[in-house]
Amino acid sequence: LAITLRKRGKCIIRMPDWMLVANLEEIVSHERSQQTLGKLPFHYMEISQVLFANAHEDILQPEKVSQLLQDLEQIRMDRIRIGIA
Repeated sequence: LAITLRKRGKCIIRMPDWMLVANLEEIVSHERSQQTLGKLPFHYMEISQVLFANAHEDILQPEKVSQLLQDLEQIRMDRIRIGIA
Protein backbone atom coordinates (compact mmCIF):
# COMPACT_ATOMS: atom_id res chain seq x y z
CA LEU A 1 0.00 0.00 0.00
CA ALA A 2 2.80 2.41 0.90
CA ILE A 3 4.58 1.78 -2.43
CA THR A 4 1.35 2.40 -4.37
CA LEU A 5 0.71 5.64 -2.50
CA ARG A 6 4.36 6.68 -2.98
CA LYS A 7 4.13 6.12 -6.74
CA ARG A 8 1.05 8.36 -6.85
CA GLY A 9 2.84 11.07 -4.89
CA LYS A 10 0.46 10.77 -1.96
CA CYS A 11 2.99 9.93 0.75
CA ILE A 12 6.61 9.79 1.75
CA ILE A 13 7.84 6.47 3.07
CA ARG A 14 9.55 6.58 6.44
CA MET A 15 12.35 4.06 6.57
CA PRO A 16 12.12 1.34 9.20
CA ASP A 17 14.40 1.85 12.20
CA TRP A 18 16.55 -1.13 11.23
CA MET A 19 17.44 0.62 7.93
CA LEU A 20 18.97 3.65 9.63
CA VAL A 21 22.76 3.90 9.22
CA ALA A 22 23.50 3.86 12.96
CA ASN A 23 21.40 0.75 13.54
CA LEU A 24 22.89 -1.08 10.54
CA GLU A 25 26.42 -0.21 11.66
CA GLU A 26 25.63 -1.63 15.10
CA ILE A 27 24.20 -4.85 13.60
CA VAL A 28 27.20 -5.30 11.27
CA SER A 29 29.60 -4.74 14.16
CA HIS A 30 27.68 -7.20 16.33
CA GLU A 31 27.66 -9.90 13.66
CA ARG A 32 31.38 -9.48 12.96
CA SER A 33 32.28 -9.89 16.62
CA GLN A 34 29.81 -12.62 17.64
CA GLN A 35 28.28 -15.72 16.12
CA THR A 36 24.68 -14.58 16.64
CA LEU A 37 22.43 -12.82 14.16
CA GLY A 38 21.39 -9.23 14.65
CA LYS A 39 17.74 -8.30 15.00
CA LEU A 40 16.37 -7.82 11.51
CA PRO A 41 13.05 -8.71 9.88
CA PHE A 42 12.98 -12.16 8.29
CA HIS A 43 12.82 -10.74 4.74
CA TYR A 44 15.09 -7.75 5.33
CA MET A 45 16.85 -8.01 1.95
CA GLU A 46 13.57 -8.19 0.01
CA ILE A 47 12.12 -5.27 1.96
CA SER A 48 15.22 -3.15 1.37
CA GLN A 49 15.26 -3.99 -2.36
CA VAL A 50 11.63 -2.90 -2.74
CA LEU A 51 12.33 0.33 -0.85
CA PHE A 52 15.45 1.07 -2.90
CA ALA A 53 13.60 0.42 -6.15
CA ASN A 54 10.52 2.48 -5.30
CA ALA A 55 11.46 5.02 -2.62
CA HIS A 56 15.17 5.71 -3.14
CA GLU A 57 14.64 9.44 -2.50
CA ASP A 58 13.16 8.76 0.93
CA ILE A 59 16.18 6.80 2.19
CA LEU A 60 18.65 8.75 4.30
CA GLN A 61 22.23 8.14 3.09
CA PRO A 62 21.21 5.51 0.50
CA GLU A 63 24.77 4.66 -0.57
CA LYS A 64 25.84 3.97 3.01
CA VAL A 65 22.71 1.93 3.74
CA SER A 66 23.25 -0.10 0.58
CA GLN A 67 26.89 -0.77 1.48
CA LEU A 68 26.02 -1.82 5.03
CA LEU A 69 23.33 -4.20 3.76
CA GLN A 70 25.83 -5.71 1.32
CA ASP A 71 28.37 -6.10 4.14
CA LEU A 72 25.76 -7.77 6.30
CA GLU A 73 24.78 -10.17 3.52
CA GLN A 74 28.45 -11.02 2.91
CA ILE A 75 29.04 -11.72 6.61
CA ARG A 76 26.06 -14.05 6.68
CA MET A 77 27.07 -15.82 3.45
CA ASP A 78 30.60 -16.33 4.79
CA ARG A 79 29.15 -17.79 7.97
CA ILE A 80 27.05 -20.22 5.90
CA ARG A 81 30.08 -21.26 3.81
CA ILE A 82 32.11 -21.92 6.95
CA GLY A 83 29.23 -23.89 8.46
CA ILE A 84 28.92 -26.08 5.37
CA ALA A 85 32.66 -26.76 5.28
